[in-house]
Amino acid sequence: MWELFFSLLLEPFYFILSSVKFAVYMIKTIFRFFLLSFFFIFLSCNNNKPVDFGPGEFSCDVCHMQIVDMRFKAEALTKKGKVYHFDSIECLVKWQNTNKNLSIGSSWVTPFFSPEKWIALNKAYLLQSSALPSPMGGNLSAYSSQEELEKALKTFGGKEISVKEVP
Repeated sequence: MWELFFSLLLEPFYFILSSVKFAVYMIKTIFRFFLLSFFFIFLSCNNNKPVDFGPGEFSCDVCHMQIVDMRFKAEALTKKGKVYHFDSIECLVKWQNTNKNLSIGSSWVTPFFSPEKWIALNKAYLLQSSALPSPMGGNLSAYSSQEELEKALKTFGGKEISVKEVP
């Protein structure tokens, strides 16, 4: 008799106790989900890789011309992830020289013969040739290897220059 009395009296508490356990389990699961989501979002935001784009999608951040000749496009990324677009190597270098207060994470240019690819500015081989007029008239083009540069020198003429020599 007492067993029946206690079982009827305590049964609602078992339900409440199991509900609390379930609620704690759900809260932990939801917390883990959001924690993993923020972790992956954080990893994807701090990319520091160039963002490719098509002709006419952006304007140069220095001269404000539409970027249409993909053989000369360039980008700079800050350490916080902001992307700056340029229509030529000379605009990129000019921007870097006037914005030394920004923490620049990386600078990128496209190889003349492969405008769908990107190479870091500090690893690029630069050619200055009047036979290859770039959008801003600096006549600069980038190449990903010494062999590509020599091929361009034979085809277009000009001279190899370093980033420090860019006007």
